[in-house]
Amino acid sequence: MRTFRFVLIIGVGLGGYLHFWYSWLARAVPGSSALQVAKRVVVDQVVSAPPILASVFLAEGALKGELDKVPEQLKSGYIDVMLTNYKVWPVCMAVNFALVPP
Repeated sequence: MRTFRFVLIIGVGLGGYLHFWYSWLARAVPGSSALQVAKRVVVDQVVSAPPILASVFLAEGALKGELDKVPEQLKSGYIDVMLTNYKVWPVCMAVNFALVPP
């Protein structure tokens, strides 16, 4: 059931937002040089990742019918989730931004 919730949250809930975000980001920071890719990764991870991850906490709480628990879950888990995000996604996004055309 947890996997289904995440597919629903990411695929359906955030899919449209991410499409428009990455389209805008490609126009705002064009190019595929190492410097442009690094800039795009920084903007993505500083501007977009924090609210996306918070919205995942919120959406999962809503789908589980446990919205009242979301503030405590954010307080206890958000920093760890962000740190894990920063260990994994910047490298993935750098490869994506460098190799996949906008």
